[in-house]
Amino acid sequence: MPEKKCSYEGCGRDVYRGGDKCIFHCEEKDPQEFRNELARQIRQWRNKGAGEWNFREWVFVDRQWEPNLFGRAVFPVNTVFGGAKFQTLACFVSARFKGFAFFNLAQFTKHASFGAAQFTGDVNLYHASFAVSANLTNVTTTGLVRLIWRGEEIKAGRLLLKSLCFKSSPDGAQPLLDLRNNELREDRKLIIKNTDLSRVLLTRTDCRQIEFYNIPKWAEWKGRRAVADEVFLRNDPTRFGKKSSDKEEFDTPSWDEIAITYQQLVANFRKELDHPLANDFERGLFEARLMAAKEKGDWKNEWLLGFYKCASDFSGSIWRPAYRLLSVILVCAIIYAGLLYGRELAWSASGIGNVIFKGLIAALRVASLDRGWFSNEVDWTLVNNVPFRFVLTLVALLQTLFTAALVTLFIFSVRRRFKHSE
Repeated sequence: MPEKKCSYEGCGRDVYRGGDKCIFHCEEKDPQEFRNELARQIRQWRNKGAGEWNFREWVFVDRQWEPNLFGRAVFPVNTVFGGAKFQTLACFVSARFKGFAFFNLAQFTKHASFGAAQFTGDVNLYHASFAVSANLTNVTTTGLVRLIWRGEEIKAGRLLLKSLCFKSSPDGAQPLLDLRNNELREDRKLIIKNTDLSRVLLTRTDCRQIEFYNIPKWAEWKGRRAVADEVFLRNDPTRFGKKSSDKEEFDTPSWDEIAITYQQLVANFRKELDHPLANDFERGLFEARLMAAKEKGDWKNEWLLGFYKCASDFSGSIWRPAYRLLSVILVCAIIYAGLLYGRELAWSASGIGNVIFKGLIAALRVASLDRGWFSNEVDWTLVNNVPFRFVLTLVALLQTLFTAALVTLFIFSVRRRFKHSE
Protein backbone atom coordinates (compact mmCIF):
# COMPACT_ATOMS: atom_id res chain seq x y z
CA MET A 1 0.00 0.00 0.00
CA PRO A 2 1.55 3.34 -1.04
CA GLU A 3 2.41 5.87 1.64
CA LYS A 4 -0.20 8.54 2.19
CA LYS A 5 1.01 11.97 1.06
CA CYS A 6 0.65 15.37 2.67
CA SER A 7 -2.67 17.05 1.89
CA TYR A 8 -1.00 20.43 1.45
CA GLU A 9 -1.16 21.25 -2.24
CA GLY A 10 2.12 20.67 -4.04
CA CYS A 11 3.94 19.19 -1.03
CA GLY A 12 4.18 15.47 -1.87
CA ARG A 13 5.91 14.45 1.38
CA ASP A 14 4.81 11.50 3.49
CA VAL A 15 2.28 12.23 6.22
CA TYR A 16 3.43 12.44 9.84
CA ARG A 17 2.25 9.76 12.30
CA GLY A 18 -0.87 8.81 10.42
CA GLY A 19 -2.19 12.33 10.07
CA ASP A 20 -3.13 14.10 6.85
CA LYS A 21 -0.08 16.37 6.61
CA CYS A 22 3.69 16.01 6.67
CA ILE A 23 5.84 16.89 9.65
CA PHE A 24 6.44 20.37 8.24
CA HIS A 25 2.80 21.34 7.66
CA CYS A 26 1.05 19.66 10.62
CA GLU A 27 0.34 21.54 13.85
CA GLU A 28 1.24 18.89 16.44
CA LYS A 29 4.67 17.28 16.24
CA ASP A 30 7.68 16.32 18.31
CA PRO A 31 10.08 19.32 18.38
CA GLN A 32 13.23 17.20 18.13
CA GLU A 33 11.89 15.15 15.23
CA PHE A 34 10.92 18.37 13.47
CA ARG A 35 14.37 19.84 14.07
CA ASN A 36 16.06 16.73 12.65
CA GLU A 37 13.84 16.72 9.55
CA LEU A 38 14.42 20.42 9.06
CA ALA A 39 18.20 19.93 9.12
CA ARG A 40 17.89 17.01 6.69
CA GLN A 41 15.74 19.08 4.29
CA ILE A 42 18.19 22.00 4.34
CA ARG A 43 21.12 19.67 3.61
CA GLN A 44 19.15 18.27 0.69
CA TRP A 45 18.49 21.75 -0.72
CA ARG A 46 22.16 22.63 -0.35
CA ASN A 47 23.37 19.47 -2.05
CA LYS A 48 20.96 19.86 -4.96
CA GLY A 49 21.76 23.56 -5.35
CA ALA A 50 18.08 24.51 -5.05
CA GLY A 51 17.30 27.98 -6.35
CA GLU A 52 14.73 28.61 -3.61
CA TRP A 53 14.21 27.40 -0.06
CA ASN A 54 10.46 27.05 0.33
CA PHE A 55 9.09 27.04 3.89
CA ARG A 56 5.64 28.14 2.75
CA GLU A 57 2.99 27.51 5.43
CA TRP A 58 5.29 25.35 7.53
CA VAL A 59 4.51 25.20 11.25
CA PHE A 60 7.67 25.81 13.27
CA VAL A 61 8.06 24.41 16.78
CA ASP A 62 11.04 24.10 19.07
CA ARG A 63 11.89 23.24 22.64
CA GLN A 64 11.26 26.11 25.00
CA TRP A 65 14.83 25.93 26.29
CA GLU A 66 16.35 25.98 22.82
CA PRO A 67 14.37 28.41 20.68
CA ASN A 68 17.03 29.06 18.07
CA LEU A 69 16.16 27.42 14.76
CA PHE A 70 17.66 30.08 12.49
CA GLY A 71 20.01 32.15 14.63
CA ARG A 72 23.18 32.91 12.57
CA ALA A 73 21.76 30.86 9.71
CA VAL A 74 22.83 31.59 6.14
CA PHE A 75 20.17 31.48 3.43
CA PRO A 76 22.17 31.42 0.18
CA VAL A 77 19.18 31.68 -2.16
CA ASN A 78 15.66 33.12 -2.22
CA THR A 79 13.74 32.12 0.90
CA VAL A 80 9.96 31.86 1.25
CA PHE A 81 8.24 31.78 4.66
CA GLY A 82 4.89 32.85 3.22
CA GLY A 83 2.02 31.83 5.53
CA ALA A 84 4.41 30.08 7.92
CA LYS A 85 3.40 29.78 11.56
CA PHE A 86 5.98 30.16 14.34
CA GLN A 87 4.62 28.57 17.52
CA THR A 88 7.75 29.46 19.46
CA LEU A 89 10.26 32.29 19.44
CA ALA A 90 11.13 33.14 15.83
CA CYS A 91 14.85 33.75 16.11
CA PHE A 92 16.69 35.07 13.05
CA VAL A 93 19.38 36.88 15.03
CA SER A 94 22.47 37.53 12.84
CA ALA A 95 20.93 35.50 10.01
CA ARG A 96 22.09 36.29 6.46
CA PHE A 97 19.63 36.28 3.57
CA LYS A 98 21.49 36.39 0.25
CA GLY A 99 18.33 36.37 -1.87
CA PHE A 100 14.89 37.83 -1.29
CA ALA A 101 13.07 36.86 1.91
CA PHE A 102 9.27 36.51 1.85
CA PHE A 103 7.40 36.45 5.18
CA ASN A 104 4.05 37.50 3.75
CA LEU A 105 1.09 36.30 5.88
CA ALA A 106 3.49 34.69 8.36
CA GLN A 107 2.14 34.26 11.90
CA PHE A 108 4.47 34.98 14.81
CA THR A 109 2.68 33.68 17.91
CA LYS A 110 5.66 34.51 20.15
CA HIS A 111 8.38 37.12 20.01
CA ALA A 112 10.07 37.56 16.61
CA SER A 113 13.67 38.72 16.53
CA PHE A 114 15.67 39.72 13.45
CA GLY A 115 18.43 41.46 15.39
CA ALA A 116 21.60 42.10 13.35
CA ALA A 117 20.18 40.19 10.39
CA GLN A 118 21.54 41.01 6.92
CA PHE A 119 19.28 41.11 3.87
CA THR A 120 20.89 41.27 0.45
CA GLY A 121 17.63 41.16 -1.50
CA ASP A 122 14.09 42.42 -0.96
CA VAL A 123 12.26 41.63 2.29
CA ASN A 124 8.50 41.16 2.25
CA LEU A 125 6.39 41.09 5.42
CA TYR A 126 2.99 41.73 3.82
CA HIS A 127 0.30 41.25 6.47
CA ALA A 128 2.55 39.32 8.83
CA SER A 129 0.91 39.08 12.27
CA PHE A 130 2.78 39.61 15.54
CA ALA A 131 1.05 38.30 18.67
CA VAL A 132 3.70 39.54 21.12
CA SER A 133 6.38 41.74 19.57
CA ALA A 134 8.90 41.90 16.78
CA ASN A 135 12.41 43.30 16.91
CA LEU A 136 14.32 44.48 13.86
CA THR A 137 17.41 45.91 15.56
CA ASN A 138 20.71 46.64 13.79
CA VAL A 139 19.38 45.07 10.60
CA THR A 140 21.36 45.70 7.40
CA THR A 141 19.68 45.61 4.02
CA THR A 142 20.63 46.40 0.44
CA GLY A 143 17.19 45.67 -0.99
CA LEU A 144 13.61 46.83 -0.60
CA VAL A 145 12.01 46.08 2.78
CA ARG A 146 8.21 46.11 2.78
CA LEU A 147 6.35 45.78 6.06
CA ILE A 148 2.62 45.67 5.41
CA TRP A 149 0.18 44.72 8.12
CA ARG A 150 -3.25 45.66 9.44
CA GLY A 151 -3.82 46.95 12.93
CA GLU A 152 -5.42 43.77 14.21
CA GLU A 153 -2.43 41.76 12.97
CA ILE A 154 -0.21 43.27 15.63
CA LYS A 155 -2.35 41.46 18.17
CA ALA A 156 -0.48 42.77 21.19
CA GLY A 157 2.80 44.30 22.14
CA ARG A 158 4.88 46.20 19.62
CA LEU A 159 6.94 46.14 16.46
CA LEU A 160 10.38 47.65 17.05
CA LEU A 161 12.54 48.91 14.21
CA LYS A 162 15.89 49.95 15.64
CA SER A 163 19.20 50.94 14.06
CA LEU A 164 18.31 49.73 10.58
CA CYS A 165 21.23 50.22 8.21
CA PHE A 166 20.74 50.77 4.47
CA LYS A 167 23.60 49.97 2.11
CA SER A 168 23.78 50.27 -1.66
CA SER A 169 23.75 46.96 -3.52
CA PRO A 170 26.68 46.05 -5.83
CA ASP A 171 24.73 47.27 -8.85
CA GLY A 172 24.26 50.69 -7.21
CA ALA A 173 20.57 50.29 -6.39
CA GLN A 174 19.50 52.09 -3.22
CA PRO A 175 17.52 50.17 -0.57
CA LEU A 176 14.16 51.25 0.81
CA LEU A 177 11.99 50.47 3.81
CA ASP A 178 8.33 50.56 2.79
CA LEU A 179 5.96 51.17 5.72
CA ARG A 180 3.04 52.32 3.60
CA ASN A 181 -0.57 51.10 3.71
CA ASN A 182 -0.58 50.09 7.38
CA GLU A 183 -3.42 50.43 9.85
CA LEU A 184 -2.28 51.02 13.41
CA ARG A 185 -4.75 50.72 16.25
CA GLU A 186 -4.33 52.80 19.39
CA ASP A 187 -3.36 49.77 21.49
CA ARG A 188 -0.65 48.68 19.04
CA LYS A 189 2.80 50.18 18.81
CA LEU A 190 5.25 50.68 15.99
CA ILE A 191 8.52 52.00 17.42
CA ILE A 192 11.27 53.34 15.16
CA LYS A 193 14.53 54.09 16.94
CA ASN A 194 18.02 55.12 15.77
CA THR A 195 17.05 54.48 12.15
CA ASP A 196 17.91 56.48 9.05
CA LEU A 197 14.51 57.55 7.69
CA SER A 198 15.84 59.15 4.52
CA ARG A 199 14.83 55.97 2.65
CA VAL A 200 11.62 55.05 4.48
CA LEU A 201 8.19 55.41 2.82
CA LEU A 202 5.30 56.34 5.11
CA THR A 203 2.22 57.34 3.07
CA ARG A 204 -1.14 55.75 3.91
CA THR A 205 0.10 54.81 7.38
CA ASP A 206 -1.12 56.86 10.34
CA CYS A 207 2.12 58.44 11.53
CA ARG A 208 0.44 59.71 14.69
CA GLN A 209 0.57 56.12 15.95
CA ILE A 210 4.30 55.67 15.34
CA GLU A 211 6.80 56.38 18.12
CA PHE A 212 10.03 57.93 16.80
CA TYR A 213 13.18 58.00 18.95
CA ASN A 214 16.60 59.45 18.15
CA ILE A 215 16.15 59.57 14.40
CA PRO A 216 19.59 60.51 13.04
CA LYS A 217 18.51 61.42 9.53
CA TRP A 218 15.43 62.28 7.50
CA ALA A 219 15.18 62.88 3.79
CA GLU A 220 15.89 66.48 2.79
CA TRP A 221 14.39 68.82 0.24
CA LYS A 222 15.79 72.32 -0.30
CA GLY A 223 17.08 72.81 3.20
CA ARG A 224 14.21 71.26 5.16
CA ARG A 225 13.73 67.79 6.54
CA ALA A 226 11.16 65.83 4.58
CA VAL A 227 9.66 62.37 4.12
CA ALA A 228 11.25 60.15 1.50
CA ASP A 229 7.87 59.83 -0.27
CA GLU A 230 8.03 63.49 -1.32
CA VAL A 231 11.66 63.37 -2.43
CA PHE A 232 11.16 60.23 -4.51
CA LEU A 233 7.94 61.57 -6.04
CA ARG A 234 9.85 64.65 -7.19
CA ASN A 235 13.04 62.93 -8.32
CA ASP A 236 12.35 59.28 -9.11
CA PRO A 237 8.68 58.14 -8.99
CA THR A 238 9.68 54.73 -10.38
CA ARG A 239 11.05 53.80 -6.95
CA PHE A 240 7.51 53.28 -5.68
CA GLY A 241 7.00 50.22 -7.85
CA LYS A 242 3.69 49.00 -9.21
CA LYS A 243 0.62 47.36 -7.76
CA SER A 244 1.12 43.64 -7.29
CA SER A 245 -2.60 43.04 -6.87
CA ASP A 246 -5.86 44.96 -6.57
CA LYS A 247 -5.64 44.63 -2.78
CA GLU A 248 -2.16 46.09 -2.38
CA GLU A 249 -1.58 49.69 -3.33
CA PHE A 250 2.10 50.21 -3.98
CA ASP A 251 1.53 52.72 -6.72
CA THR A 252 2.87 56.25 -6.68
CA PRO A 253 1.19 58.27 -3.91
CA SER A 254 -0.72 61.45 -4.64
CA TRP A 255 0.28 64.82 -3.26
CA ASP A 256 -2.89 64.82 -1.14
CA GLU A 257 -1.71 61.60 0.53
CA ILE A 258 1.72 63.07 1.19
CA ALA A 259 0.03 66.15 2.69
CA ILE A 260 -1.93 63.89 5.07
CA THR A 261 1.32 62.17 6.08
CA TYR A 262 2.91 65.53 6.87
CA GLN A 263 -0.16 66.60 8.83
CA GLN A 264 0.10 63.47 10.98
CA LEU A 265 3.84 63.96 11.53
CA VAL A 266 3.26 67.58 12.59
CA ALA A 267 0.72 66.41 15.19
CA ASN A 268 3.10 63.69 16.38
CA PHE A 269 6.12 65.93 16.88
CA ARG A 270 4.13 68.86 18.30
CA LYS A 271 2.93 66.44 20.97
CA GLU A 272 6.54 65.45 21.63
CA LEU A 273 7.53 69.16 21.74
CA ASP A 274 10.03 68.68 18.92
CA HIS A 275 9.00 71.97 17.31
CA PRO A 276 11.93 72.44 14.90
CA LEU A 277 11.14 69.13 13.21
CA ALA A 278 7.40 69.82 13.31
CA ASN A 279 8.05 73.20 11.67
CA ASP A 280 9.89 71.50 8.80
CA PHE A 281 7.05 69.05 8.33
CA GLU A 282 4.52 71.90 8.43
CA ARG A 283 6.35 73.54 5.55
CA GLY A 284 6.28 70.17 3.80
CA LEU A 285 2.52 70.04 4.38
CA PHE A 286 1.95 73.35 2.60
CA GLU A 287 4.41 72.38 -0.15
CA ALA A 288 2.44 69.17 -0.76
CA ARG A 289 -0.82 71.14 -0.83
CA LEU A 290 0.72 73.50 -3.37
CA MET A 291 1.79 70.60 -5.57
CA ALA A 292 -1.67 69.04 -5.22
CA ALA A 293 -3.28 72.31 -6.33
CA LYS A 294 -1.00 72.42 -9.38
CA GLU A 295 -1.80 68.80 -10.18
CA LYS A 296 -5.56 69.46 -10.02
CA GLY A 297 -5.44 72.78 -11.84
CA ASP A 298 -6.83 74.56 -8.76
CA TRP A 299 -5.45 77.97 -9.67
CA LYS A 300 -6.93 79.80 -6.64
CA ASN A 301 -5.16 77.64 -4.07
CA GLU A 302 -2.10 77.47 -6.28
CA TRP A 303 -1.88 81.27 -6.37
CA LEU A 304 -2.51 81.68 -2.62
CA LEU A 305 -0.08 78.97 -1.58
CA GLY A 306 2.45 80.18 -4.15
CA PHE A 307 2.28 83.69 -2.65
CA TYR A 308 2.58 82.21 0.87
CA LYS A 309 5.71 80.33 -0.21
CA CYS A 310 7.24 83.27 -2.05
CA ALA A 311 6.49 85.74 0.74
CA SER A 312 7.61 83.77 3.80
CA ASP A 313 8.53 80.20 2.83
CA PHE A 314 5.33 79.06 4.56
CA SER A 315 6.26 81.08 7.67
CA GLY A 316 9.58 79.28 7.82
CA SER A 317 11.58 82.49 7.42
CA ILE A 318 11.48 85.71 9.42
CA TRP A 319 13.66 87.62 6.98
CA ARG A 320 11.94 86.73 3.74
CA PRO A 321 8.76 88.79 4.39
CA ALA A 322 10.95 91.67 5.60
CA TYR A 323 12.99 91.54 2.37
CA ARG A 324 9.82 91.28 0.29
CA LEU A 325 8.31 94.29 2.09
CA LEU A 326 11.45 96.32 1.52
CA SER A 327 11.38 95.34 -2.17
CA VAL A 328 7.74 96.43 -2.51
CA ILE A 329 8.53 99.80 -0.92
CA LEU A 330 11.54 100.40 -3.17
CA VAL A 331 9.68 99.42 -6.37
CA CYS A 332 6.74 101.62 -5.46
CA ALA A 333 9.11 104.46 -4.55
CA ILE A 334 10.58 104.37 -8.06
CA ILE A 335 7.07 104.31 -9.58
CA TYR A 336 5.94 107.28 -7.48
CA ALA A 337 9.16 109.15 -8.29
CA GLY A 338 8.48 108.72 -12.00
CA LEU A 339 4.75 109.42 -11.90
CA LEU A 340 4.67 112.33 -9.47
CA TYR A 341 8.04 113.98 -9.52
CA GLY A 342 9.44 113.21 -12.94
CA ARG A 343 8.69 116.76 -14.09
CA GLU A 344 11.06 118.06 -11.42
CA LEU A 345 13.87 115.83 -12.58
CA ALA A 346 17.14 117.58 -13.09
CA TRP A 347 19.68 115.37 -14.76
CA SER A 348 22.23 115.53 -12.04
CA ALA A 349 23.12 113.27 -9.18
CA SER A 350 21.48 115.54 -6.65
CA GLY A 351 18.38 115.98 -8.82
CA ILE A 352 17.88 112.27 -9.36
CA GLY A 353 18.51 111.58 -5.67
CA ASN A 354 16.00 114.25 -4.67
CA VAL A 355 13.27 112.77 -6.88
CA ILE A 356 13.90 109.21 -5.64
CA PHE A 357 13.90 110.47 -2.05
CA LYS A 358 10.49 112.07 -2.58
CA GLY A 359 9.22 108.84 -4.12
CA LEU A 360 10.53 106.90 -1.11
CA ILE A 361 8.77 109.26 1.29
CA ALA A 362 5.54 108.74 -0.66
CA ALA A 363 5.95 104.93 -0.55
CA LEU A 364 6.63 104.99 3.19
CA ARG A 365 3.56 107.15 3.80
CA VAL A 366 1.43 104.70 1.83
CA ALA A 367 2.96 101.79 3.77
CA SER A 368 2.04 103.53 7.04
CA LEU A 369 -1.53 104.03 5.75
CA ASP A 370 -1.08 107.82 5.64
CA ARG A 371 -3.21 108.78 2.65
CA GLY A 372 -2.82 112.53 3.23
CA TRP A 373 -0.08 112.70 0.64
CA PHE A 374 -2.71 112.34 -2.08
CA SER A 375 -4.13 115.74 -1.24
CA ASN A 376 -1.10 117.41 0.28
CA GLU A 377 1.77 116.21 -1.89
CA VAL A 378 0.26 115.56 -5.28
CA ASP A 379 -0.29 118.57 -7.53
CA TRP A 380 -3.56 117.51 -9.10
CA THR A 381 -3.48 120.41 -11.53
CA LEU A 382 -0.56 118.58 -13.16
CA VAL A 383 -2.17 115.17 -12.78
CA ASN A 384 -5.33 115.78 -14.75
CA ASN A 385 -5.12 112.67 -16.92
CA VAL A 386 -7.74 110.07 -15.88
CA PRO A 387 -5.66 106.97 -16.83
CA PHE A 388 -2.73 108.53 -15.01
CA ARG A 389 -4.82 108.98 -11.87
CA PHE A 390 -6.11 105.40 -12.18
CA VAL A 391 -2.58 103.97 -12.40
CA LEU A 392 -1.43 106.04 -9.43
CA THR A 393 -4.39 104.94 -7.30
CA LEU A 394 -3.98 101.29 -8.36
CA VAL A 395 -0.30 101.28 -7.42
CA ALA A 396 -1.10 102.75 -4.01
CA LEU A 397 -3.87 100.21 -3.47
CA LEU A 398 -1.66 97.27 -4.42
CA GLN A 399 1.13 98.55 -2.20
CA THR A 400 -1.29 98.79 0.71
CA LEU A 401 -2.54 95.22 0.18
CA PHE A 402 0.94 93.74 -0.21
CA THR A 403 2.20 95.69 2.80
CA ALA A 404 -0.65 94.42 4.98
CA ALA A 405 -0.08 90.84 3.83
CA LEU A 406 3.70 90.93 4.31
CA VAL A 407 3.52 92.59 7.72
CA THR A 408 1.00 89.94 8.81
CA LEU A 409 3.26 87.13 7.58
CA PHE A 410 6.26 88.73 9.29
CA ILE A 411 4.39 88.88 12.60
CA PHE A 412 3.18 85.30 12.15
CA SER A 413 6.73 84.09 11.40
CA VAL A 414 8.13 85.89 14.46
CA ARG A 415 5.36 84.49 16.65
CA ARG A 416 5.99 81.01 15.36
CA ARG A 417 9.73 81.34 15.90
CA PHE A 418 9.30 82.34 19.55
CA LYS A 419 6.34 80.05 20.31
CA HIS A 420 7.90 77.02 18.60
CA SER A 421 11.48 78.02 19.17
CA GLU A 422 14.07 76.67 16.78
